[in-house]
Amino acid sequence: MRAHFRRPGTRIWLRISCLVCVLFGELAVSTASGAQGVTAAQGTATIQGQVVNVDSTTPVPGVVVALIDSTGRERARALTGVDGRFSLTVAAPARYSLRALKIGLRPTVLPLIDVADGETSTERVVLGTESVRLDAVRVEGETSCRISQDSAQTVARLWEQAKGVLAASTMAAGGKFYETTLLRYRNYVPFDERRVVSETGSIVETAGANGFVSLSEDSLALEGYIVTAGPRREFRAPDAAVLLSPSFAGGHCFRVVPPPRDRPDQVGIAFQPSSARRGISDIDGTFWLDRESAELRRLEFKYVNLPPRMRRDDAEGWVEFARLPTGDWIVSRWAIRTPVNDHEAQVMRNMPARVIGMTTAGGMTRSIAQDDSVIYLNSAASLTVRLTDSDSLNGVVGSAVNILGTQRLGYTDSTHSVTFENLPLGKYRLQAWTPLMLWINADPVERDVDVNNDTGTDFEIKMPTAAATNTCVKGWTFVYGAVTRSDGSPAKFAAIRIDHISSRAAVSSAAEMYRKFPAAAIVYSDQYGRWKTCQLPRPTSFALAMGAFVGQRHSMSLMSGGGFLRLDFSENELIRP
Repeated sequence: MRAHFRRPGTRIWLRISCLVCVLFGELAVSTASGAQGVTAAQGTATIQGQVVNVDSTTPVPGVVVALIDSTGRERARALTGVDGRFSLTVAAPARYSLRALKIGLRPTVLPLIDVADGETSTERVVLGTESVRLDAVRVEGETSCRISQDSAQTVARLWEQAKGVLAASTMAAGGKFYETTLLRYRNYVPFDERRVVSETGSIVETAGANGFVSLSEDSLALEGYIVTAGPRREFRAPDAAVLLSPSFAGGHCFRVVPPPRDRPDQVGIAFQPSSARRGISDIDGTFWLDRESAELRRLEFKYVNLPPRMRRDDAEGWVEFARLPTGDWIVSRWAIRTPVNDHEAQVMRNMPARVIGMTTAGGMTRSIAQDDSVIYLNSAASLTVRLTDSDSLNGVVGSAVNILGTQRLGYTDSTHSVTFENLPLGKYRLQAWTPLMLWINADPVERDVDVNNDTGTDFEIKMPTAAATNTCVKGWTFVYGAVTRSDGSPAKFAAIRIDHISSRAAVSSAAEMYRKFPAAAIVYSDQYGRWKTCQLPRPTSFALAMGAFVGQRHSMSLMSGGGFLRLDFSENELIRP
């Protein structure tokens, strides 16, 4: 630290650093009830009230109400419920000020009030009307930490809105009880494939609305965000409580950055570790806010100060936020992408292993219910696959579509499509079979798709003609069919006896004479009553065998050129063609 203080510009850095640390640390508490800083030697008091609009009547939900002591430090916070009410329990006697923040508006601050031990004070907070105009923010490109006073004020102005969302996402307002369904998943993408080849997932039901919780801020500040244990590494991500902590604010520098090209309606607050954390694994990234509403939309981060031979882009993560109708905020999605090492191929001891792929571990809030009513449903990141056929024989109705490496399998409906909901973003390989292709055990049609749109992705696959799916030797006929019993149920493992008919012409004055050779083959239906065989194009007879009984022969000349012939049997009766 001493060497750092001797650098040029020290005075500016210290002044701005203190400003940013105070502003970033204002909401750095982790409590939902509002009690904090109360010890056995102190008494307690309750400050309750209601937040209303400028009309002094309409209650405002989802407002972060912070209790600030006479030194300017936050002692408790709460989130207003649907009725705009809040309640805070604090140490007493003391003097406090209430500070209310609604996303999109400037904070409303009340004068200091005195509270005595055991006292309950009721306050009414009327929100101001001055909105935050992020579209007027001038984006700076200066080095963080050593920035001008104006730039520091700009950062603080943006962060004021972001921290309101972060703080709200750590609390459950008004004693609400939420029933939350979470989807957690893990998938693997090898470098030589560049697509998901395996995925596991689980559905978790829990009380509360926050499904993304990390280690404490103290652990991350001291141990770092990457912990090495033998050949394996554990990557850690920050949750809202960590991002609001004084240790995070004190260990990082901040600046405003322009939006990416694909999100021009946003403005970013970038952060990076300060020089004091050099050598400790950490993260840098950007908070993205909506310019119009000033709401925090997304946090993106990368791991820095990495172990040897890890590239900067080897590990990254992101967190997305959403607002509930009740005014509460939640983490709607999150993911951490980390490298997978080939430890068996490690050349030398104490040398890092070769990276062979990437693993993504993440999750999403699928739904939130309150009082048996669904108030939040996340159906984004859906993939709709539509099949089109090339001929009527290889029709696509009832086709199977699988996402390779996952347990996601669906069948097309009358619209020739199937939709997969709640699909994690990434690149996947699709496999599609028509009913005919499944029947004849043909290889699936495979296509790669990139699911990168939260509003849903539509993808079309054109299926081949029936002739192109023929699995027989070129020129042979593919014969297939179904066997059913008299009640219509499938005849499992029934035998179909096949006779190849060869004629040897013996011309006499009476007539031609034919010699029939013995049966050439017997094939069996599967558990669904389906059977198939490949046959040379020549005269052939087929007969259904049920037990010891062999039914009537059905003779026909098989077509050449790799065609298809369907023969369905019901008991001892040929029903198709």
